[in-house]
Amino acid sequence: MSLTVMRQQWRHLAFLHYEFDPAQVQATLPDGFRVHTFQNRAFVGLVPFRMMNVRPIGLPAVPKLSHFLETNVRTYVIAPNGQTGVWFYSLDAESPTACRIARATFGLPYFPAKMSLVRRGNEFEYHCQRGTISSKVVVSTATELRTASPDSLEAFLLERYRLFAVRKGVVMTGLVRHEPYTFSDVESALVEDGLLSAAGFQIAPGQAPMHAVWSPGVDVQISAPTRLSA
Repeated sequence: MSLTVMRQQWRHLAFLHYEFDPAQVQATLPDGFRVHTFQNRAFVGLVPFRMMNVRPIGLPAVPKLSHFLETNVRTYVIAPNGQTGVWFYSLDAESPTACRIARATFGLPYFPAKMSLVRRGNEFEYHCQRGTISSKVVVSTATELRTASPDSLEAFLLERYRLFAVRKGVVMTGLVRHEPYTFSDVESALVEDGLLSAAGFQIAPGQAPMHAVWSPGVDVQISAPTRLSA
């Protein structure tokens, strides 16, 4: 059984997914990994959110280190041993320290960035600036919350409890544990994004995501990274 080493709170998550040819996604993955598809469809997600109370087990949160914004670009994979999970192309975060720690422990592709989140009622506006690469997302959400039905597209995209990364040539994996997401439909979404294109996935200016939902968030436990077993 994996050892829980960190607690985190993920808040105000916008899950924006674009559909791409499975072969295009497959070409971006490391050897031995296969793109995980839903009804033969492949997806790449843009996920901005707020990290809260990030801290090791048994220690308190630290101001300016435990609370920061983050934006992920990710897809879904089947590992060489058959396990399924998330593959990250990039993780931008406000905290340079958190970026260094995540790169050192997991080998995750974290980048320090300038970020902001503004809330206006049920509208959330996320900004991310990494050098010359920028992302702006504005979503307006419905008020009714629900959970994903088994075997639904929402369950496929949201309910992911394992991640993979390569650190110094070694494939690493880690578990995340949380209650199932509650989420609402996104009634409108404005996306002006360069993070997807930086990962090799071009979208048209202002192109709406194929699938978009918003979640108030979950409380999370993170396991220690381990080498992927056969």
